[in-house]
Amino acid sequence: MRLPPIRYGLDPGNVADLRADAEQLETEAPDTVRFTRAIKDAVDYDNRLGVIEAL
Repeated sequence: MRLPPIRYGLDPGNVADLRADAEQLETEAPDTVRFTRAIKDAVDYDNRLGVIEAL
């Protein structure tokens, strides 16, 4: 995992913490179909790209 340390200036401990947090969030996230449906239901078409980019 080289991108976070290079791009964000993180040390190896921070990278490990970030990855662990991301993996935990992934296990709690809804499946892709439900996730995209939630975005479509909550955000009008013209603003969806901005929401996705912010994620």
